[in-house]
Amino acid sequence: MIQRIQTLFLLIALVLEAVLFSQPLAVLQLDDATFYEIFVKGYVFNNQIQYSFSLLIFTFITLLLNLIIIFLYKKRILQMRLAIYNTILLIGLQGVIAYTIYATSDNLNAEIFLQYAAILPIIIAILHLIAFKYIKRDEELVRSADRIR
Repeated sequence: MIQRIQTLFLLIALVLEAVLFSQPLAVLQLDDATFYEIFVKGYVFNNQIQYSFSLLIFTFITLLLNLIIIFLYKKRILQMRLAIYNTILLIGLQGVIAYTIYATSDNLNAEIFLQYAAILPIIIAILHLIAFKYIKRDEELVRSADRIR
């Protein structure tokens, strides 16, 4: 149901993932006038986008999985499993983002300026774990009610 507290956490996670698509993960400074931005969709240099499909597909999968979890409110066990799987994927996404940023800066010998969007996958993973806790609490409540009958 939409009025459950875990749905609120999952909706906040969904909004943060949408923000992840639009905000830069890092800005790399090559020299005083040359800036290179890293987005989920790719790299931006002189207003030209070079698409990077690995981050884009990875982020889209986690976004789609989050949306599926929200609408599986009648199947709590499956909802809990998918929440854990999505948490693992988000931690992997954080690793891929970190690798992409640092590998690119190493190749270009650039200075890194991380943006707040670079840590959003960890925040989203924490929101999924909190939602998992509340889903589990609902499942235990339903099972205890079944025992009473």
